[in-house]
Amino acid sequence: MLLIRFQGTQKNLKSQHHSISMPFDIIKTKDKFSIQLAKQLGLSGLFFVDEDVVIIKASNKAEVRKLIQKARIKFPIVCLQGSRDEINREAVEAKADILLSPEFSREKERDFMEYKNSGLGTVICKLASKNNVAVGINFSDILQAEGNYREILLGRIRQNVNLCRKYKVNMLLASFASSSFEMRSVIDLRALAEQLGMTPAEAKNSLSLAENIVKQNFENI
Repeated sequence: MLLIRFQGTQKNLKSQHHSISMPFDIIKTKDKFSIQLAKQLGLSGLFFVDEDVVIIKASNKAEVRKLIQKARIKFPIVCLQGSRDEINREAVEAKADILLSPEFSREKERDFMEYKNSGLGTVICKLASKNNVAVGINFSDILQAEGNYREILLGRIRQNVNLCRKYKVNMLLASFASSSFEMRSVIDLRALAEQLGMTPAEAKNSLSLAENIVKQNFENI
């Protein structure tokens, strides 16, 4: 586990108890500059993809549960990359920690007449709330979206934020940065969360949720 916690370096969260929620980010890069930059950006710590966090990409519904169970042995946070509706639903039924970017892989698909093709709906959100599965927002996806698709993507994420609030689904926002250039300050990330429709309290909680998931998973061991 390569968790970097500032003001105390890398520690096992199983023995730590914090009453105050602190902002963490999830990133893909592990270079020293990014770690130093994170402190300047106001972050309390970092989780690293492929070390602390796994992002599962399932090609079909049948393999989702097996991949999640296998990943739980090694990773403190298990994400399922958003995909088709049936895979998104299986992710929340199989109790992944995070359904990441449920709207993912729909760039070439159109929105519907009365609602956006965002990968979430009433059934999936009710299951996510029941099974304590969070919905993740990937800032890197937004940053890399080009042309008109960025506005389409933002509209879909805003719809998902509204659905999560309605059905009491936890939300996570992280940069998932592949380089230091994709990292953003806590202030910027909270501002983005509010632009996507979160309340200030929801925006704050979305940046501390990763740590809370790890604590909860350790407590359940």
